[in-house]
Amino acid sequence: MDFGITSRTFWNLIHLVAGALLLHAVFEIAMGLLRNYEPKRVKYGVLVLTIVAWVTVISGTWFVYPGYRAPLPEGANILNYPKAYLLGNNLEFWHDFGMEWKEHVGWLVPMLATAVCFIVYRYAERLREDLVMRKTVTALIAISFTASMVSGVFGAFISKVAPNNFLNLSFIGLHFLIA
Repeated sequence: MDFGITSRTFWNLIHLVAGALLLHAVFEIAMGLLRNYEPKRVKYGVLVLTIVAWVTVISGTWFVYPGYRAPLPEGANILNYPKAYLLGNNLEFWHDFGMEWKEHVGWLVPMLATAVCFIVYRYAERLREDLVMRKTVTALIAISFTASMVSGVFGAFISKVAPNNFLNLSFIGLHFLIA
């Protein structure tokens, strides 16, 4: 049975799932820091958050994005080339701002997650008593959450505006992204 899974489809699914896990993990860690601080639980959560953040940006940058930015060959169907489609149909904003955000600001998320992971592992016990330090770490997580949420929203909008035939998502019920 052929499900039509290409390497692009596979990596896009990895990117989508990791991005969803990232948003969930960021929120949970922030709540864990602000509510009943349990060092062991927060440590594991931050470690997962950091790994998922790196998986999200690496899969997006090196495996999904090349399909998006592929140059349009002579005589090819523009529907298979989202960047060319956006730039050729007066939709430059989605590329100029949306993809630039995803390409550059999105990379702040794993860097902030790594910084938070270091602080939580290094100062786990101090975070229990020091409310100011805990709020500072929570602020870093909030910045990370905002950057990842905006990146995810831009990704969803760009997937809706630009054709994504190259991703072949229809076989898993995500046809609404390419409809």
